[in-house]
Amino acid sequence: MPQDNASRVILSSYLLDTTLGIFGQHGSWFPDSRHLVVNGGNFGNTMFVVDSTDGSSRVMYRVTGVLLHPSVSPDGKKVLYSGGAAEWDVLEVSLANGQVHTLVGGGGVSWEPDWAPSGTHYLFSTFGDGAGGGIVDRSAAEGFSRRVADAPPGGDTYALGPQWAPDGTRFLFAEGPVERMQLAVANASGGRPIVLTENVLENAHAWSPDGQWVVFLRHENGKEQVVKMKPDAGAPPQVLASGSPAAGDYSMIQWSPAGDWIAYPSADGTSMVSPDGKTVRILPVRHLLAFAFSNDGAQVYGVIRNTAGQGALWQLHSIDVKSGADRLLAPLDFPASTANIAGFSLHPDGKRFLTSIAKWPYDIWMLEGFDQPRQKTWLDRLLPR
Repeated sequence: MPQDNASRVILSSYLLDTTLGIFGQHGSWFPDSRHLVVNGGNFGNTMFVVDSTDGSSRVMYRVTGVLLHPSVSPDGKKVLYSGGAAEWDVLEVSLANGQVHTLVGGGGVSWEPDWAPSGTHYLFSTFGDGAGGGIVDRSAAEGFSRRVADAPPGGDTYALGPQWAPDGTRFLFAEGPVERMQLAVANASGGRPIVLTENVLENAHAWSPDGQWVVFLRHENGKEQVVKMKPDAGAPPQVLASGSPAAGDYSMIQWSPAGDWIAYPSADGTSMVSPDGKTVRILPVRHLLAFAFSNDGAQVYGVIRNTAGQGALWQLHSIDVKSGADRLLAPLDFPASTANIAGFSLHPDGKRFLTSIAKWPYDIWMLEGFDQPRQKTWLDRLLPR
């Protein structure tokens, strides 16, 4: 068993990816240097004990919320972890001054909102509300809402990233388990969604301004690709070969209303590729966590997390598409417990946008009295349980 830290990090990552099939996990070793405790499962709500020699695992503890950063005590008899109830809220933000107004909040996960072309209602994804995951359409004025899509049947499945078509009659979204997401399109009036393609990233898809195409990020043969296709079942996908995406958590993609550029996350921050896939440009700005084109396509609005130590932590910027000039529009007064951001949908009036923030006010917990991991004997190997 390797004892150096580098070997342990590599081994931990391998076990998490191949043994448990989970994401966003952390691990800590028991004193025997053979077993480790990791968190995983449905958005990290389960603690596992993993045997690093044979790759076997068992559930040690499970919570209803989120469980992060387990740490084993030196004697192996206690485990510290942080956890609590995950919450995502939908916010409306002013472009002029960054003023924030909560539209959907109060518990559970409500995220990745998108304004309808009329500007009178909006879609968002939800789960953890006791009714399973799905897509909700809500009136902006009256607050009336209706569920327009459900997550597919089965465990750990979701319906995520709804995007209205330009004519407001259909919407695009991703469905399924996170590791095998399918891109689907549904009619606003109801009916069974039509699956377009698979292996897509959960929120990285958008319509062309004329509604004749969709663009998305996908995994294919171990690589990420920028792909466009007609929004019809069986339509052939077209890879925009010049695009080199580097997606992270809650990555997104946007097609300019002017039709000339598609913006997506890249290793250099945020890049743009032409719809024919022949031309690529890099926006000379810090990493945009969420972004959208202005209604005329001349600007890209984006939210950054400022880690320079000066100025507001969350900031709204505007980048000129032609010149690349970056301008601070306003500081964003997000709650202190804000951990991340997902989605950016500009209102048709061009004066405000919708986004969602993660609020994770977690506590530190201590777990003890659990069954200790033990070495397997020759009898255990002969008589597996």
